[in-house]
Parts: sequence; structure tokens; C-alpha cells
Amino acid sequence: RVVTELSIATPNGSKAMRYADVARLDASGNVVELAQIGRVNQNGTPVSREVRALNDIFSAIGIRADFYGYNHFGGPR
Repeated sequence: RVVTELSIATPNGSKAMRYADVARLDASGNVVELAQIGRVNQNGTPVSREVRALNDIFSAIGIRADFYGYNHFGGPR
């Protein structure tokens, strides 16, 4: 099943709790896939707060989230 805004405890992270934008769970409720959506720099990489969130989540559960940028430069943000 797919859920949105899944809370993930990140006790050793830069924040104690993070929220994955989209998560796919197996039948037992374990996270098998994550996606984060956020702002990107001019070169297309995630801004620093997004990198910290991605790293906190990975450190907590060992799953690297796919990242999708929602803004681009030279047009609407």
C-alpha cells in the first residue's frame, strides 16, 4: 500500500522526526520504497534542508528515498 506523510523517528538526525512524502509499505507495514519532493538548487540538486532530511531518513531506516524536485529556475517556482 502507498501512504503519504509517513512519520519516521530520526533520533540521531538533525531533527528527531522526519516525514517521508510518499512511502510504499509491504503487507507487514514495513517501508520498501520512499519518495521525497522538494526544492532544488539552480544546478538541479536538492537544497541543503532536503539533503539533511534525506540523510536523516536513510540513517534511521537504511532506505534511500528517491528525490523529485518541484521548482526550476527561469520560470515559476
